[in-house]
Amino acid sequence: LAATVQAAFDEADAELRGHLGALSEALPHKDPLAVNAFYLAPTTLGPVEIQVEVLRTGGNTSHASARLFQDGELKVVVTAAYTTFERLQGPSWSAQPRPVFPAWEDSVAGGDSSLEFRQRVDIRLAEAAEVFRGGAPSGAGEFRGWVQHADGAAPDAISLLMFADAFPPPVFDVIGLVGWVPTVELTVQLRGLPAPGPLQARLFSKHLTDGVVEEDGEYWDSAGKLVGFEVDLAADLCKRMEVECEVIQQAWEGIIPALQAGKYDVIMAGMSITAKRMEVIDFSRAYAQTPAVFVVTKVSPSAGFKVGVERVTLEDVDAGEKAALDAIVKEFKGKTVGVQISTTHENFLREYLGKDVTIKTYDTQENLDLDLQAGRVDAALASASYWVPLLATDKGKDMVMVGPGMTGGPFGNGVGAGIRKDDKSLTAMFDKAINAAIADGTAKKLAVQWFGFDASAK
Repeated sequence: LAATVQAAFDEADAELRGHLGALSEALPHKDPLAVNAFYLAPTTLGPVEIQVEVLRTGGNTSHASARLFQDGELKVVVTAAYTTFERLQGPSWSAQPRPVFPAWEDSVAGGDSSLEFRQRVDIRLAEAAEVFRGGAPSGAGEFRGWVQHADGAAPDAISLLMFADAFPPPVFDVIGLVGWVPTVELTVQLRGLPAPGPLQARLFSKHLTDGVVEEDGEYWDSAGKLVGFEVDLAADLCKRMEVECEVIQQAWEGIIPALQAGKYDVIMAGMSITAKRMEVIDFSRAYAQTPAVFVVTKVSPSAGFKVGVERVTLEDVDAGEKAALDAIVKEFKGKTVGVQISTTHENFLREYLGKDVTIKTYDTQENLDLDLQAGRVDAALASASYWVPLLATDKGKDMVMVGPGMTGGPFGNGVGAGIRKDDKSLTAMFDKAINAAIADGTAKKLAVQWFGFDASAK
């Protein structure tokens, strides 16, 4: 097969699409299952020749190899196994749970953004980004973060293969930035086709020997923890309502119009209850809410600060919650509290503690963390979804969460089930079922199972 490689992303992506396009044309199965590539010499954008050899075809898998030549020189050798994911059946199991770390919107751009490749791929680092800002490597040899197409396009199978080699080398978190680290060999094993949205990634290296480093990586699509939590919760709610429910997947873009068009009856997809959305659809009562939490260093005088309740809901404050808020004001009075600027957390500090504390704002959460560790602020306020995974790493080992988790009020109204405005009876059914799931602890149990902490609404 002869092909002309176009600048879809850069040389690396063009090589992948050229190879895999040729392989998929030659094989009866459409989806790559395992791909191994040896990069023998660099290529340039332009005409290439790809020679494909079918090695075996079977019922569930097919195997083939491809050799890419440019200007008569062998550049890349690929072997691959293909399957059709939608036809695969059998049990599933994993010993590696999906990691919990800050969300896409709470992570920062990582790597060298001047590279041509990075103009078309958006990479966000949830951890270890300091090394790209002149900070010292942590020594962990691991990057965690997110990746998606810069234009927001949904990923496909070839995107997974390309993203597998997209992150900066995690060895940078050990020895610092050393320039180009060429890929000699790449093996990628796919477990399915990705759902729309950013991909969550964990890249790590365990060995560096005489300048040669190995790198391993794991990727999860957007149909991850929140969807898993909500699938389980939906099953419980449907059982309580004594109705049969079918869960279907829908891309985020157009999710409300599809509801209004009758494609489905309810949205359970991590959708926050906002005034703008309530103009066009109704919501059930909230079933999830990630609380805001204060964090201090373990050597801080406030490290042992506790109150009589675990959670404070600011929209309907009872006597115990009022006492907890008063205790927070007393604990941090006269101190400096850091917070990321233009967030609901800043709004809370200004409304509830503005007269008693010095509020110091930061452009990024990472800069706030550094100042907290350096003692330039006494405490920091952010979402538990950020703190919980951070405190489980070496970077957060000297920090501790204190006081109650706080929801409602300036923090918003939580996550609820989106329902058409004319389905009032269905909204009432969900309200009743959610109240019961919260009351008997089911919502809390599922939240802890999927998130590692109680993200259920009160």
